[in-house]
Amino acid sequence: ISAENSADLYLKVPSQQSRSFEVVKSILEIYNYGKSNVFVYFEDTKKLCKALDTHAQITHVMLTRLKEILGEENVKIKEVKQ
Repeated sequence: ISAENSADLYLKVPSQQSRSFEVVKSILEIYNYGKSNVFVYFEDTKKLCKALDTHAQITHVMLTRLKEILGEENVKIKEVKQ
């Protein structure tokens, strides 16, 4: 991700009540010092929600951890042109 571009993080979780979502929230709290918006898609309700008050610092370690919990196909980064 280059300096002039930023990226948004998209995550797919089973539900707001799922254990995996609880773990994801704790990971996002640790990395809540960046500029990237975080969007969460809930499979049970089919709703995409922006995580309020969360601006993630996307790092390799964070992505690896999220992919371990949610699966590679449920963690996406989308570049946003400034």
